[in-house]
Amino acid sequence: MRGSWPRPSTASASFSALVRRRPTWHLPRYETGPDLTPSTGGEVDLDLGNYERYLSVRLTSEHNITTGKVYLNVIQKERRGDYLGKTVQIVPHVTDSIKDWIKRVSTIPVDGSGEEPDVCIIELGWVWLCTPCLPFLKDKNLTPSK
Repeated sequence: MRGSWPRPSTASASFSALVRRRPTWHLPRYETGPDLTPSTGGEVDLDLGNYERYLSVRLTSEHNITTGKVYLNVIQKERRGDYLGKTVQIVPHVTDSIKDWIKRVSTIPVDGSGEEPDVCIIELGWVWLCTPCLPFLKDKNLTPSK
C-alpha cells in the first residue's frame, strides 16, 4: 500500500438552467426524473442527491441552484434598491449573482466537521448550448479558479 493521503473535504453544487425556483415544479415522469430531498431538507435535483450519497456529505437545497432562484435573487436586490436604480442586465448582475452563489455554497460545511470544504465540485446541468445556460457559461468564464 502506498502512503495514505488525507481525503479532501468535498462539497458539490448543481446548476440547472430550468427557469423555476423549485426543481419539483415539473412532471418528473416526463421530464428530468425524480427529485430528492437531501438529509437537511429541501427539494433538489436527482443529481445532487446522488452526489450527497457518493461523497458521504450533507448538502442543502442551497447547493441546488436554478435559473429561477438566480433571477428571483436579482429581482429582489433590484426591488430593495441594491443596484441604485441602474438598469439590471444579465452581465454583470445575473452573472455576479451566480458567482456570489458559488462562493457562498462552496463554504457551507458538509461533512460534519464544521469546517469549510477543501473542494467544491460544480455540475452545470441541462443542455450546454441552450439559451438559459448562457449566464452560467459566461459566469464560468468570469470566475477565477480557486
